[in-house]
Amino acid sequence: MSPKYKSGPLNSETKEVDMLSNLPEVVKEKILSLLPIKEAGRTSILSTQWRYKWSSIPELIIKDDLGCDASVDLHRSVDQILFLHHGPIHKFEFRTKKFHNSGTYHRWLLNLSRNGIRELILDLQNNYKIHSGLFSCQALTCLHLCNCTIELPRVFEGFKLLQTVKLENFAASEDAIEKLVSSSPLLEDLFLKDFKECIILNIVAPNLKNLVVEGQFIDIQLSAPGLLNLQVVMDAYPVEDDHIRSNLAKTLGCLPAIEKLEMHGDFVSYLAYEPLLDIFSVKFNHLKEICFSIDLTDLKDAALALLLFQNSPKLEILNVFHYYFEDDSTSGGLDFWEPIERKDCSFEHLQIVTIHDFLPSKPMLSFVRFVLSAAPNLIELTISEENSGVVDQTILKQLLRLKRVSSNAEIIVV
Repeated sequence: MSPKYKSGPLNSETKEVDMLSNLPEVVKEKILSLLPIKEAGRTSILSTQWRYKWSSIPELIIKDDLGCDASVDLHRSVDQILFLHHGPIHKFEFRTKKFHNSGTYHRWLLNLSRNGIRELILDLQNNYKIHSGLFSCQALTCLHLCNCTIELPRVFEGFKLLQTVKLENFAASEDAIEKLVSSSPLLEDLFLKDFKECIILNIVAPNLKNLVVEGQFIDIQLSAPGLLNLQVVMDAYPVEDDHIRSNLAKTLGCLPAIEKLEMHGDFVSYLAYEPLLDIFSVKFNHLKEICFSIDLTDLKDAALALLLFQNSPKLEILNVFHYYFEDDSTSGGLDFWEPIERKDCSFEHLQIVTIHDFLPSKPMLSFVRFVLSAAPNLIELTISEENSGVVDQTILKQLLRLKRVSSNAEIIVV
C-alpha cells in the first residue's frame, strides 16, 4: 500500500498571495492606480492573476523616478510602457526635469489621441511646441501644460468636453488663447500663469466658474457672467502711452455672480485710474471674500477700496496686503480714512479681517478704526507688521484702545 500524504496548512505568505490574487478586479485596478508606474509594473511578480495587469490601467503617471539615468533611457521606458499598454488611457501625466527631443513627445501625443485620453498633464523642461495631434483629442476634459508653445492648427473645432485648462510658463498668441477658450463650451476652470506674447487677454466663456491669471499684460476683456472666483496677479506690461485706456473696470463691473475676488501686483493701481462708475454699475451681492494688494494710504487706492466695500454688502472675509511706495503716494499727507464712518459703509456680514505688512501710520490706524466701527459681527482682526517685525508698543496700545461695535471682536497682533 502506497503511503498517504496530507498537505500541510498554507503558510502566511501563501495566504497573502492567495488573498491578493482573489481580490475583485475593481480593487486591483484601484490599487494599481495609486501606485507609481514603476511599482505598478513590479506587481506582475505577485501571481499569474497580477501578471501584466498594470498594462491595462487607465491612468499613467510618470515622473523622473523611473530609475533612468539619462533622458534617452527615460523616453525609451515611456515608449515601452505605451507600447505594452492595452485598453483606454484616461489620464496621462508626465513630469520631467530632463531634456527630450520633440519627436518623443510627438509619438506620445499621437498614441494618446487614439486611446480616449481625458486628462493630460505635461510638465516639461524644454519649451516644447505642442504637436497638432493634441487638438484631435476630443475626449479631453482636463488639460495641464507647462513650459510649452501653443499654436492652434488652421482647422480647429475646439474641445467640446474640456472643463479645466491650466497653462503655465507658456507662449501663445492672443488669438490662440481666445479661440482655445471660446471653443471649449463646457470650460469651468481656467488658469493662465507666466505667459508670453499675450498683452491683451480676451476671454469668452459662458460657463466659467474659476479664473486665475498671473502674468505680464495690460488689459483683460472678460465675458463670463457665471464667474464665481477671480484671481489676478498683474505685472503691468510696459507701454509707451501712459494714458492707454483698458477694460479692467468694465471687466469687474460685469461679474454679478462673483463670490471671491483676489487682486495683486499692479492690478489695483491700474484699476484706480479707471472710471470707477464702470466697476460699480452693479452690486456685488454674492461677493463674500476680498483679497487684494493695495496702498491704503494712497487716495486713489483708498477711494477704490471704499467703493468696493460699499458695493459688497455680503462681504464676510477681508484680506489686505498693504504695500507702500513713498515716492508714488498721492496722499499729500491727507488721511482718507479718518472721516469715514459706519454710515458711509457698513460691514454687516464681515467676520474675519487680516491686514498683512501693517505700516504704523495715522491712515492705517484710521482704517482699522473704521473697520472696527463698521462691522457689528466681526470676530477676528489680525495684524502683522511689515517685514514680520514686532508692532511698536505705542501703536499696539492705540490699536487695543480702539472702540469696537462688535462685542465678540478680537484683535490679534502677530
